[in-house]
Order: sequence, then C-alpha cells, then structure tokens
Amino acid sequence: MWAVGLFRIMVRIERGRILSYILLIGGVLTAADLMFSCFFWLTAAFRPEQDPSLIQLLYDSGWLWLDLAFGVAMLYMIPFGIIALRDTRTEPLFPKWLAWLGIWVAMEFLAELIMPYFRSGPFSWSGLINFWIPFVVPAAWQVTVSWFMLKASRRLNEEYESELARAEQSELARAGQTAAG
Repeated sequence: MWAVGLFRIMVRIERGRILSYILLIGGVLTAADLMFSCFFWLTAAFRPEQDPSLIQLLYDSGWLWLDLAFGVAMLYMIPFGIIALRDTRTEPLFPKWLAWLGIWVAMEFLAELIMPYFRSGPFSWSGLINFWIPFVVPAAWQVTVSWFMLKASRRLNEEYESELARAEQSELARAGQTAAG
C-alpha cells in the first residue's frame, strides 16, 4: 500500500507517467520479495522436527532471496529521486536532498550482488555493508519519505480543492453571461 500511495503522489508531479509506473512496479516487487523470504522462514518454522540441515537450508534460502532480490527496490527509489528532482513547483512536494538520498540508497543495493562470495566480514550477509546499512538506511529513508508523503497529500488535496473552486466559479460566470446575453 505504501508504494501505491507514493505512486499516486508521484503521478501528480510527473508529466509523463512512465517513471511513476516503474516506481509502482518496483514497490510491488519489493513487497513480493519480502513475502517470498517469509515463506522460506515460515516453512522452516512449520516443521521444526525436520533434519536441522533442511531447516538451515530454508533459513539461508530466505536470507539469500531477501538480500539478492531486494535490489528491485531500486526500481522505486531511483524513479522517486528523478521525479522529485523534476518537480517544478516553487516549493517541491519532496525536498531535493531526499531525492538524492533515494538515488544513493538505491545504489548501495549494488553491494548486495557480491554478498554470496563472502562468508565473513563487511560484505557477508551479516556484515556492515550487506546487512546493517542496506536495512537501516533504507528504513530510515522510507520513514522520512512517509512523513513527506503525508505533507504532500495534504498539499495536493488543497491544490485540487482550489482548482475545483476556480472551475466552479468560471462555470458560474459562463452561465451568468449566457443568461444575460
């Protein structure tokens, strides 16, 4: 749902709509990635009496799936950054620094691609670069984007209501001219 909310806001900013739809697809795929990882872990937990090596295999599969497939989050972070940077309002809905941060956070997911080659150290799946940074930094980014989404949705509603009021006034003015003429 978060990605859908962000999509609805970004569609209002973007002139063409291709980046907004890429953002939406990336958000849906990211949610699917999280869901599939949980399937592996739930399967392991469902039959705890199984051979411990099978349990370990499912646990590892869940983490590998999550880490390696989480790069699809780039599909919503990069379009977010581009669209937010292109916002031509005098006061953009999202600050430019948040747009650049989204692009930077997306690029850090590239480090996940080398994770399978390291069993220990900062590039391993429990290391600083491939565990702590890719989970903590994007989570902080999403909380910040969520805050600005709330503010943006209020502003967009105000803009819509003022446009609606202007349209009603011009319609009434036209109707008055027709009746007078």
